Amino acid sequence: MCYFFKKIFPDNKSQTKEGRRLFMTLLYLIGLLIFVWSLLMAVIVVPDDWDAWAIWGAKAKVLALAQGPLENVIYFGHQDYPLLWPAVWAFSGWCSGGWEEHWSRGWGVLFMLLTAWQISTIIHRQTRHTKTALTGAILFLSIPMVPLVASWSYAEAPLWLMMTCCFGCLLRWRTDESKINLFLGALFAAAAAYTKNEGVLFALLGFLWVLATKSTRWRDAIFIYLIPFAILYAPWVYWTRISLDMSSHATVGLVFNTDAVMIALKRVPETMRLIGNMWLDIKQWNVVLGLIGLAMIFHLVKGKKHQWIDIMLPVSLLLGFLVIILFHSQNIGWQVGTSWNRLTIQAIPLFIIAIVINPSGFLKLSDGK
Repeated sequence: MCYFFKKIFPDNKSQTKEGRRLFMTLLYLIGLLIFVWSLLMAVIVVPDDWDAWAIWGAKAKVLALAQGPLENVIYFGHQDYPLLWPAVWAFSGWCSGGWEEHWSRGWGVLFMLLTAWQISTIIHRQTRHTKTALTGAILFLSIPMVPLVASWSYAEAPLWLMMTCCFGCLLRWRTDESKINLFLGALFAAAAAYTKNEGVLFALLGFLWVLATKSTRWRDAIFIYLIPFAILYAPWVYWTRISLDMSSHATVGLVFNTDAVMIALKRVPETMRLIGNMWLDIKQWNVVLGLIGLAMIFHLVKGKKHQWIDIMLPVSLLLGFLVIILFHSQNIGWQVGTSWNRLTIQAIPLFIIAIVINPSGFLKLSDGK
């Protein structure tokens, strides 16, 4: 979009100013339309989704009750599932003085909008280009699956926000070496872990990112990032794993013995075929995913050290998800069909930020403010 914008509006003062205003207005309009469409889907259409109605909504109602033990939340499926998302539903229900489920469902779209805003803020902080920052946010919103998944009232949208905020804090720490930014990154990593189990993997990869970025600051990585995260997440681990003696449903089958590895390797071709077909579906994805793929390959092959480290964070996240799926005992077609779209979106904000703040030669955006 920025490339064609520069071609349409040559670099003279009057046309550049007019074109910039038109371009920014267009981006804001696109973002507004996507937000309104997703909100209408969430609040009015309300997709008949079992997880949203019977699991997260039920857990939220338990949390909103004035009486009863907290462990009652385990009776509605996904027993070890973190409770930050149901707690948001419970809070909105409590604020309304009753239980207005439709408006509680609108939170997913709000978190989607906050994620887009955070993407724009992080890119602007790193590049000082307003158009570039806003374009990054709109690229995220323009992916068909993003507003659709946000309207489902899953815990996906708050997870996007927590992971994006964490990455933004880590990038600020790399720039100014402020320990408070590293600590804030640990807080958001813990919030991601309390939102979905995938957040734990992201938090650990964030620790590796910190070590790889500044290996001489390994003490800060341990004492300011890893230990605060562990302290914050420990109560949940104690309650679910020790007090309630529950195991993680997300890591079932994750055993690295010879038989398990051989079975997982045999599932790789079918898994890759299913993922490829899903990514090629224009109804779910658009050209943004293809651009991300090209830029990712370029960064991995030609990028500098910091570019390679940045892009490896979302790449490692997807690889981790892939390993869990390959070793899981469930049917591979069912797993990919029900989860891979959502897992892909979790990495998209990180990809967009890493690519736009480190533009390759063929991806450089306009230098206009």
